[in-house]
Amino acid sequence: MSKWDDKIKKRYVKAAREENPAFYYSLAMRIWDGYDMVKDPAEVIKYLRLGVEVDEPNALCTLAYCYMDSFGVERNYDEADRLLRRAARCGLPHILYEISRHYRNFPLCPDHKQKSLKYLKKAAEAGSAPALSDLASMYYRGDGVRRSCSKAFECWVRCNEIHDNWHMRYLIAVAYETGVGVGRSLETAARMYIELADEGVSGACYKAGICYRDGIGVERCPEKAERYLAKGSMSHHQWLVEDGISRVGHISYSASLP
Repeated sequence: MSKWDDKIKKRYVKAAREENPAFYYSLAMRIWDGYDMVKDPAEVIKYLRLGVEVDEPNALCTLAYCYMDSFGVERNYDEADRLLRRAARCGLPHILYEISRHYRNFPLCPDHKQKSLKYLKKAAEAGSAPALSDLASMYYRGDGVRRSCSKAFECWVRCNEIHDNWHMRYLIAVAYETGVGVGRSLETAARMYIELADEGVSGACYKAGICYRDGIGVERCPEKAERYLAKGSMSHHQWLVEDGISRVGHISYSASLP
């Protein structure tokens, strides 16, 4: 270990003891990345354990991952499960979401699907936008849950309320246009498409142009239709509504509609 490494570690340990135990986790991740320090799995585990001793939730989650992936320790799903249950007690949305991801990504863990869904729902209830997005996709596709377009729509709306995102708003607009999961409202759909088009979303420009061209939800206006269609892209529209269907679990705030 270099003098530089030793100096950094002492500074982090001091901060963890005097200010915030999360510095144990931060130090472990700095060693794990090996960007400006020697990458040493044993040192990563050492500082994660110090964080675990004081119930630091990020350290608990990461050490559980190490046990699942046999990084620096022998694989032990029972120990990983125990650590994740301790981490869940904090109730933090991003921690609950990480727990769900850990179970989903390790299919050899006993009851991994049930546990992943359990913590995904908890994360969504706690206000995790990525969890709401993933849960919406699952409800829409009937993937691991009973299919419910209305629940998918509710998740999209709440996700957008928590994390204002043009992709979410676009999916909500498509739902209003098609009546999937919500009562059909062409006026609402047109208004949302136009708002998104004015923000520069290419797929929304295409849809806004169609609305003005055909008088869908708005009065016909050939001039506006021509302007929006010139900026729009049908292919981008297709990508926006189809991209999320194959990416459940990815933090993309995306979902899918036909």
